[in-house]
Amino acid sequence: LTHKRLEWDAIMYRLHGLEIMGPSVTVDSWLNIIDKNDQLYVRRLLTASAQQSIELSFDYRCVDHVGKRHFHRIRGEQIIDEKGKVKKIVGTVIDVSETVKNEKHLRHEHEKAEQARSAKTAFLANMSHEIRTPMNGVVGAADILSKADLHDDQAKYTNMIKSSATGLLHIL
Repeated sequence: LTHKRLEWDAIMYRLHGLEIMGPSVTVDSWLNIIDKNDQLYVRRLLTASAQQSIELSFDYRCVDHVGKRHFHRIRGEQIIDEKGKVKKIVGTVIDVSETVKNEKHLRHEHEKAEQARSAKTAFLANMSHEIRTPMNGVVGAADILSKADLHDDQAKYTNMIKSSATGLLHIL
C-alpha cells in the first residue's frame, strides 16, 4: 500500500468484472469501481490497516463494467516487517452478492410473517370480543331459563346450553 498498488490475480480481475491489466492495479483504479458511497469508508480502512495492526474485514459494493452491482467481502492480514511496520496486506475477496440478496429476501419474508402474526393476533382479539359478548347473552338467557319451571328434558337441554356456552367463554 505504500506504493499504492494492489497485486491481483486473474480471479480478482474477473471478480471485479475487469480485463486483466497486469499483476497489479492502483488503489485509485480499484476505488473507482467501488460504489461511490463506500469509497471513503474503504479508503479509510485501507489507510488505517496500512498504518496500524487492525483486523481488515469489511464488505463493500462495486459496479462492474456492464453496470451490475456486486457485494464483496474482504478479509486481510497484515505482514509486519522487522521494525514492526506493516509491510503489506494479504487477503481474500469474495463475492457475497447472493448472500446479501438472500438475507434481504429473508428480512422481507420475516417482516411479512411478523405483519401476518400481528394481523392474526388482532383478528383473534377482535373475534374473541365479538363472540364473547353474544355468548354472555346465551349464558344469561340459559341461566334465567334454568330457574323457570321446566320439564326434565327442558331442564336438561337448558343446562346443556348453559354448560356449553360457559365452556366456550373459558376458551375465548
